[in-house]
Amino acid sequence: MATLSVRDVARRCLGRTGNLSVDSDLYGYVFRDTDGSVFGTLSSSDTLPGSGEPTTRSLRRHLETISGPAVDLVVILVAHEDDFSGRVSRDDVTKAQYALQVTRDIYAQRGIGVRRIVWQRIPVAQAGGYADIKDRGEAQDLTDDFSGPDGGVDLFLVQTIGDAGGWSNVDGPCDKTSKFDLSGAVLELSGGRRITGVLAAHEVAHYLKLEHGNDPTNLMGADTNGDGIGEVNSNSTGLTAAQGASMRSHCAVSDACHDFCAARTPNGCDCFGCCTVHLDGAGSVVVRIGETCSLENVGDPALCPRCTPSTACGNPCGECELCPGKGVEDLPESCGSVPSGAGGGGSDEPPAYSCDAGGETCGSSSDCSAGEYCSLGCCLAFVIR
Repeated sequence: MATLSVRDVARRCLGRTGNLSVDSDLYGYVFRDTDGSVFGTLSSSDTLPGSGEPTTRSLRRHLETISGPAVDLVVILVAHEDDFSGRVSRDDVTKAQYALQVTRDIYAQRGIGVRRIVWQRIPVAQAGGYADIKDRGEAQDLTDDFSGPDGGVDLFLVQTIGDAGGWSNVDGPCDKTSKFDLSGAVLELSGGRRITGVLAAHEVAHYLKLEHGNDPTNLMGADTNGDGIGEVNSNSTGLTAAQGASMRSHCAVSDACHDFCAARTPNGCDCFGCCTVHLDGAGSVVVRIGETCSLENVGDPALCPRCTPSTACGNPCGECELCPGKGVEDLPESCGSVPSGAGGGGSDEPPAYSCDAGGETCGSSSDCSAGEYCSLGCCLAFVIR
């Protein structure tokens, strides 16, 4: 049974092929501190929301979220020189990478990914005074004068902002030529790593339609004095289901990778090899499909490790579909009779099975078109590895 691999997701969702670096190619963390770390020097209060640990990340969760609804970010370093002779230091860029991981962890609560990170810079000679922003008006001027490539939300990183930790438009435009308010989010780098991450997630969430709330534990904080500035702290990491739905409806959030991966995933499995296996009699077990796991030994957790299927990318088992451990004889009578060419053809034959979106049924791979193979009675496209 074929399942999508790290390379498959990297190729389709990130445009990466060949030898892959987890940090640089899959996460987009291209900078290193002098000791080689991607997150730099952490304080005792720096922990990632997803794990509660200083640096622990889940690669599986990252692959799941970028395969589903996700946003691309164009991170623009203001007054930066490649040799770090400008206003941006190595500590700043590793802090930015930590902030992006905090953002990913917060968004992942609602199945939203940060897919690609594109790094750009504004050299010192062109940045003028934009490294230190006075107020919202100057932040807007910055987004009017500069922008990144289309398809991603611009996140400008400056040294300081005089009247807030960051600024962004609520429901920002996907057309970066728009002069209506800010056409990107602007964030200062003067704070610690964890709070900078919360602020980054907060400002980008503004851009993706979210307004301030009334709960200081929520990402959008509480504007208690009515000055238009949401008050957040390092623990403002909550995100409600309604907020997640609103973010997913923004034009910058794309589902393209989900559509590709799900179409190549066998019935009853997620995009990463976690499958629901139907057991004889009743019940089911959810296992990680691999070389040691088969229907004969599915009861042995050592050979068939248990797993939790992804809700972001998968192919649930339909009522009339063949799935692991579920054969034609297990289908309800409402599914009809087996079509000719798929094992018989009369009303006395076992019930028929179907495939997603009217896909082609098969008894073997020879029944499928070129570039496809037969999996659980359905023709699926080969995944290029």
